[in-house]
Amino acid sequence: MSTATQSNMFLASYIEKRFGLSAGYFKRAKRQNTKLELKIIEQYESLFVLLSDETTDLIKCGYISLKINQDDCVDLFDYIYTMTKSTHIGFYRDNPKELK
Repeated sequence: MSTATQSNMFLASYIEKRFGLSAGYFKRAKRQNTKLELKIIEQYESLFVLLSDETTDLIKCGYISLKINQDDCVDLFDYIYTMTKSTHIGFYRDNPKELK
C-alpha cells in the first residue's frame, strides 16, 4: 500500500466519533453492503476507512466536522462531504492551518 494511501486511512471508530456517527456505523455499512463514497478496509480484525485526499486534508488542517441533520443550516459549512444519499458530513473552520 502506498504512503499516500496510508495517510488517507483512518481507524473506522475514530472517523465515526470525528464525524458524529453512531458507534459501529462502518461495521453495519460493510455488513449491509451500503454504497459509501469511501472504502472500508478490514485488517487484523480492525476496520479502517480510506478517505479522499480532500477530506483527509480538511481533517489534518483542523476543520471541525459533524453529521448534518435535516434542520441544520448547510450555509454555515465550508465543505460538505456526502458519504451516502442520506448521510452528509459538514466541515467548518475554527482557526485551521493552511491547506497545502
